[in-house]
Formats: sequence, C-alpha cells, structure tokens
Amino acid sequence: LPYLMLFPAFLKLRKIDANVERPYRVPGGKVFAWILAIVCEIFILQAVIFFVYVPGTPMDWSFAGPVLIGVVLTLIVGEILMAVSKKHKTA
Repeated sequence: LPYLMLFPAFLKLRKIDANVERPYRVPGGKVFAWILAIVCEIFILQAVIFFVYVPGTPMDWSFAGPVLIGVVLTLIVGEILMAVSKKHKTA
C-alpha cells in the first residue's frame, strides 16, 4: 500500500526540491524519471486491483469489500496523520 504513494511523492519531490543534492540520479533525466514513475504506478495499481478482483470470476464482495474499505481507510488515516504532523511542526 505505501508504494501507491511512493511514485507520486518521487515526482513531487523532484519538482518542489529540484535543487537538492541527491545521491542517486535517474539516467535519462526528467522525462525518463516520469516514464518510470508512471509505469511503476500502473503496475502497483494493477497489483492492487488483481488482489481484489480476479478476471473471469464473479466479484466476491465478502472478501473485496473489507479489503477495499481497509485500503481507503489506511490512505485516509495516513493523510490525516501527515496533516496533523505538519500542523505541529509549524506550531
């Protein structure tokens, strides 16, 4: 689940902190970094979808429902914790 936000965070940090010294550089520059991030994000999303739904079989909501609710709640709680943490840092 953390990998869902990893690649968008990578792209955001490359944009907002572009001048920061980094120990590793992606070969190919910004364009290749964007391509890699998008492709990786697609694979992670696909893995999450196929964990919940298997193509060719009927949807089992007794399994998929709690998993989807857990994923959404985890993302929401993570965002809330980050917002609270940011608020306390500035105070």
